[in-house]
Amino acid sequence: MAQSILPVCLTADGLEYEYREYAWGDVIEGSKEVLLRMGIGVGIGFPGEPGSNKRRLSTTDPRGFPCAITVNYGWARFPFCVYIQHPGRGYHNPAEEWKEAFPGVQRKESGHAQYYKGTADALSAVGIVPAGMFPGMPGMRSVRVTILADGTLPTSHRNSGSIRHEEGGMTIEKCGKYTYEVSVTISSELGEKRWEAAQAHRQAWEDRMMAMPRAPRIDQAIRNEINEQARHKRAALRVVWSRPKFVPQFNILPQGSFAR
Repeated sequence: MAQSILPVCLTADGLEYEYREYAWGDVIEGSKEVLLRMGIGVGIGFPGEPGSNKRRLSTTDPRGFPCAITVNYGWARFPFCVYIQHPGRGYHNPAEEWKEAFPGVQRKESGHAQYYKGTADALSAVGIVPAGMFPGMPGMRSVRVTILADGTLPTSHRNSGSIRHEEGGMTIEKCGKYTYEVSVTISSELGEKRWEAAQAHRQAWEDRMMAMPRAPRIDQAIRNEINEQARHKRAALRVVWSRPKFVPQFNILPQGSFAR
């Protein structure tokens, strides 16, 4: 349902912007002036302006939908990008939720890995990570530790993070003061089945979104101005018949008994 490759839109006075519609909501890119004309950010400072957040701020659009105004990167065509989440259209896959698997340990399944989260004591108690092999412990990296499928540490430099895991290999990362997140690589066959199931789940969600009525775009007034401008131009057109200019030339006499 995503419409990510669309021609640039124009206001009646030639200002450009982009309006992309997705199953979950809208993404609009443009200048502050164009966004204000749509009713976005009226009465508040935009990101990067004095007194406002440098990169992002949250507000609502004219429909009352939550939206976020962000500053685009320097190479982007437009200075601002707005993300508008339509209520009731968010994507959610229960299979990828965190669920308690063991006392003090949560688990979720995503892609080609099994994820666990908990304290070092809880993760070691259930045999997920060997004791003493967590980030920050003696001899371990400070933020991320990689353990190979055979239970050993990589022979490369301990700060190297470019090791490709085999089934059973894991990465432990510090994600809180006392909390760690562990990703354990699963078999490619199981990972492929999960990927196919996730794709089918998302496609079913997109089909439901397509069948649901969608809130009207917030640039309707701008588009109406363009249509009205075009209507006036068409009304000013007149069909004028012009007699062909006579050009003297040699004409061949007709043949036959009627010729004179």
